[in-house]
Amino acid sequence: MTTLAALYLAATALILSAGSLVSASTRVNYGFYGQSAITTSGPDALVVNSTGNSVTEFNIATGALVRVVKSARYGFNGPSTITISGDDAVVVNATGNSVTEFNIATGALVRVVKSARYGFNGPSAITISGDDAFVANQNSTGTRNNGFVTEFNTSTGALVRVLRGKAYGFNDPWAIAISGGIALVTNASSNTVTEFNSASGALVRVLRGKAYGFNGPQTISLAESHAFITNENSDTVTEFNTATGALVRVLRAARYGFNWPTDITISSDDAFVTNLRGSTVTEFNAATGALVGVLKAARYDFNGPTAITISGDDAFVTNEGSTPAPAPSVTEFNIATGALVRVLR
Repeated sequence: MTTLAALYLAATALILSAGSLVSASTRVNYGFYGQSAITTSGPDALVVNSTGNSVTEFNIATGALVRVVKSARYGFNGPSTITISGDDAVVVNATGNSVTEFNIATGALVRVVKSARYGFNGPSAITISGDDAFVANQNSTGTRNNGFVTEFNTSTGALVRVLRGKAYGFNDPWAIAISGGIALVTNASSNTVTEFNSASGALVRVLRGKAYGFNGPQTISLAESHAFITNENSDTVTEFNTATGALVRVLRAARYGFNWPTDITISSDDAFVTNLRGSTVTEFNAATGALVGVLKAARYDFNGPTAITISGDDAFVTNEGSTPAPAPSVTEFNIATGALVRVLR
């Protein structure tokens, strides 16, 4: 830990004093516009542009643009998040109440899942387990319970089931993830987390109570048997055991630099959190909770960072940007040293 922290300080100082040692910003028409999510598959990264109703694909190693997927036939309408299923990318359309699937290698459309029987209503998140996709829906018209989960087969598009009902405690479900056969759903409006069996749909438990510190729980990242939840309203991160539901810790000290944490991902020993309002990225040790460092030098171009993903040695962060400047961008940095690799804009 001490060595990593020292590397961070040294790398930051190096970046600020000798900018020529890192690559210059890359200026290409990537089509970034209101980025809300990013993921990687093989040699490429895919960025969801919620406002632009498109997906940008670029090469991880070089930053070279591969394509911008945006024609009307893809049915993108307020796309909010993305995941990978085999050779395909699967995108949730929050406004269009649909899911778009396309081939990553060619960009060819596979299908748009949108019939009424799927019940999509304000879909907010998606995760894959085996052949099936699980979609969290924020709205639930005509019922007292606000939210539900739709499960469908990604190979055929066939509906598997829709999970709803008071027992699940869904209330403005915001994120969903699966670990060891257990699906976890954050409920942003009730400050709870619902766990159910991904194979059967059976309820496991609903985690609630002040001890967990849930306050506007948003994104989920999993590391072995532990879940890490970002809480936007309290600038904290909650960690608990997914097998037992037992609380591990709540990271809430100001020194972590959490400021409207929007996304979290884990690579090897460390967790990385994007801070939307702070325009920073916080790194801490996932096993101990110890702070590693906060990346915030101006050269990183963090400006409203919304999402983060890891590929190999590097992290990729989407930045909303602002009007008239700076423009939306993607920042790439080395996770071991914190050194800037490039900024794509």
